[in-house]
Amino acid sequence: MKHSKKAKFLAYCIRGCVTLLLKTCKFEVTGLDRLEKEFKEGPVVLGIWHNRIAALAGILPALTNRLHFTAFVSQSRDGELLSQLILSYPSASVIRVPHDNRAQALLTTINTVRKRETIVMFTPDGPRGPVYQPKRGIENLLTETNASLIPFSWESSKYWELKTWDRFRIPKPFTTIKATFGSPIKNPTLDQIADALNKP
Repeated sequence: MKHSKKAKFLAYCIRGCVTLLLKTCKFEVTGLDRLEKEFKEGPVVLGIWHNRIAALAGILPALTNRLHFTAFVSQSRDGELLSQLILSYPSASVIRVPHDNRAQALLTTINTVRKRETIVMFTPDGPRGPVYQPKRGIENLLTETNASLIPFSWESSKYWELKTWDRFRIPKPFTTIKATFGSPIKNPTLDQIADALNKP
């Protein structure tokens, strides 16, 4: 309980700092209509590289007023902080999965996507990398559910790159962030997934 309260407090502090930072930035977002259209017509998985998560904090507040999102987070101490950060947004939920049981995690994800009640956010190279190398799980998920993959990515002229396994990126203040929800893809190969997510 103490860890949960501490994680919740830290999550709100982090969200506040990131929100203030991103409010100084200019967002140019394209493709939102694609995301909403695909979700109305069938199951959708939103794909994003692990190191590109930060900019979503500036977009999700508007999106969660219209759409529901679910993220899968590992059952670890670090995962608790990320879970609380996601839950601080309205219409966003978290499913905790064991990081050492990929079969159970994949089955839970498949069942959630099939229900078509939420847009599942998936980091193909997470939770431990290697960076920019999608794992077989995302391919299996899309095949089993016949879901559309909407690739999300962003670029900015100035950002910090942390010395983590994923080289996590944080936009610098007063920069322009070009964020794109790409065209839907059906039954892509791993190479096609990587190519789609690498496009700004």
